[in-house]
Amino acid sequence: MLRGRAPALADQAWFWDHEWQRGEREAGEQIAAGRAEEHEDAETMFGALEDGRL
Repeated sequence: MLRGRAPALADQAWFWDHEWQRGEREAGEQIAAGRAEEHEDAETMFGALEDGRL
């Protein structure tokens, strides 16, 4: 049986943009390779960005 694809909702169309999907794949590869950090909250994440750790 052949089924059609449902269109993306207007407020979610950005997620299906080719560039965004490329970034999602790249992020997935980095996470799988162990090149990611987890932060307890936004404050520690932004601190890591400011310190150049990310």
